[in-house]
Amino acid sequence: MKLFTAMVAVALIAGVTIFYACEKEDVSNQTTNSADITESVEKDYESYIEKLIASTGIDIHKLSKSDGIEEIAETNLTLMEMADGLLDEKGGLTEEKLSQLQDLGEAINAASAAGDDDEVLRLYASFCAVCMTIDGFIFNMNEYGLQTFSYDPDKESLQLPIAYMEAEMVKAEALMKEMETNNPTFPTLSPSVQTEVMAAAISVSILRRMETKAQSVADCKKAALADYGIAMAGCMAGLEIALHACAFSAAAVGPCVAVAFAGYGVAVGFATWGYKRALNRCG
Repeated sequence: MKLFTAMVAVALIAGVTIFYACEKEDVSNQTTNSADITESVEKDYESYIEKLIASTGIDIHKLSKSDGIEEIAETNLTLMEMADGLLDEKGGLTEEKLSQLQDLGEAINAASAAGDDDEVLRLYASFCAVCMTIDGFIFNMNEYGLQTFSYDPDKESLQLPIAYMEAEMVKAEALMKEMETNNPTFPTLSPSVQTEVMAAAISVSILRRMETKAQSVADCKKAALADYGIAMAGCMAGLEIALHACAFSAAAVGPCVAVAFAGYGVAVGFATWGYKRALNRCG
């Protein structure tokens, strides 16, 4: 399965607003102010949400208040609140580490396409090792930790967050069931549109929560943070859809989930790096 490619594509599409905002912010130094940019971004996104509601028949605003979506939004906000720490040189997301994650992600995708499940998991162990050097990045394993795992008894065992990955897949299944129960038309949508709907609902929930938390934040940073929230919603929605697909995949579930998490990790890395660029434009 080429879930990694799909994951990154979803996240980069969702994250376009971040880079768009960067360019917009640059032009704004001559033409307008940050408050105007914030208002423009919000109006553009509201228009997009209304068009998505019209085309799918799903009330995104109502969906954003469902238990599963609210839980994901809170998880995303926790990661976003760690973003400033993620951008520090020590224990943070550096350009070098992002490049390592991207290279490993591409290698994982290639191994998956070749049907080499053992190589997928070996590369994913290296991917996780890099993630563990970045404070608070993608994994919130708590009591799960790492487990010793051997796909092939004749080869060296690996250290992987197996229990965490399994728990997240169970959560993804519960979320998809909730989505399908509350929205009968949801299962009839293509995977890409399902991801779009879920991402929109997550982002609406995130933006609603941010409104109450960011009253004193400067307009420029508020706009950057809003774009970051939209991008992170795309990352998480892509992961949930990918994990759901793994449960029904003919491929081995473990390697499939590894591919999904690798794609998610790279996507979050790009989204966070885009947020850093946007903040730099704020001065």
